[in-house]
Amino acid sequence: MNFKKILLSLLISFLIIATAKAGTGCSFGVGSVNFGSYDILSNRPNDSVGSVDCQCSKDKKNYSVNVVFSGGNSPTYDRYMLFQNEKLLYNLFVDYNRQLIWGSNGQNMICPGDDLPHSLVVYGRIFPGQNISVGPYTDSLMVTFLF
Repeated sequence: MNFKKILLSLLISFLIIATAKAGTGCSFGVGSVNFGSYDILSNRPNDSVGSVDCQCSKDKKNYSVNVVFSGGNSPTYDRYMLFQNEKLLYNLFVDYNRQLIWGSNGQNMICPGDDLPHSLVVYGRIFPGQNISVGPYTDSLMVTFLF
């Protein structure tokens, strides 16, 4: 392959499913993790971030919410993006150092009833050393919010 950098549309989109208690007055959103370009010759990972957002009406209650991401294209939590039949390995993490995979146990977040937006960071990483073709690699994950 003659390209040092492969410009890819590396995007993970999210489908949101909220399982909310009646009357909580909370809204949720998820910001995509967009990795931009990927350098197949680099020995460094390609890191990016996204967010999970909540905003609950003023009722002075704190709502504890468990945020769960599906495996996307993968039946497990060894996630990958696809372009045609090629896989680009990546994962989502709960910590800045990208050691703890955001898996089926989810991640807890507190959504205060203060009518202000609150966010939880989603840390993404594409692993280095993958020899892939140029193309739009994507994955779609289901996000579930459990009260």
